[in-house]
Amino acid sequence: MRYRPFLSHKRARAPAVAQLKQQLCIRGAGGWKDTDDLDLGADTIPAIVNAIERETGGFIWWATRDTLNSRVICETELPTALARAERNPAYPIVPVFVELRPHDRPAIEAAIGPDQATRLLRYNGVTRNANQDLQDLARAAARRYVKQLVAAVAPGSVEVAISAFREATAGHDLSLDWRPLFDAETRVPAAGGVETFTEALGDIREALQGRVRAPR
Repeated sequence: MRYRPFLSHKRARAPAVAQLKQQLCIRGAGGWKDTDDLDLGADTIPAIVNAIERETGGFIWWATRDTLNSRVICETELPTALARAERNPAYPIVPVFVELRPHDRPAIEAAIGPDQATRLLRYNGVTRNANQDLQDLARAAARRYVKQLVAAVAPGSVEVAISAFREATAGHDLSLDWRPLFDAETRVPAAGGVETFTEALGDIREALQGRVRAPR
């Protein structure tokens, strides 16, 4: 999954970010999450830098207020992602404003510096609506991320794999992991599964048709 994003977040928010990762997996992008993908015994900081620089194809910042108190996020994750985006303008950085908002710029500047805050806040993100639950926010952010990435794909073929009863295979542009959408015993779609299938495929088609009328 060449579009797999690095999921930048405080570990205390891991349950909500797990919902985001699941939504990204359903839609084919997957996600790199430290509690899932960091090797046991690995030197944390070099491993995070390597994941951002080489193992992932995008960056999503789950912007809660406590991220501004994290040295790893403020001194390693965000600077590394912003530096990569400077070298490659097609590299997507998507802020998901869960608690923070763009107008919280003074607090963001205090945490990462004025220059990096300016670069970070120029990226259009997803802002949590009043009374929006985290599950719906995760779904909205995943849809936005996948549609944005697919729309940026160069004209030509896009390889999409779909898996329902085993782990999605790697090596494709998008690998849609639909295991959470099926009842494991009956092997039929769970409640809401068909609607989610339709939504996920419709988002990909819509994004591709923004570039070419009849995508392969």
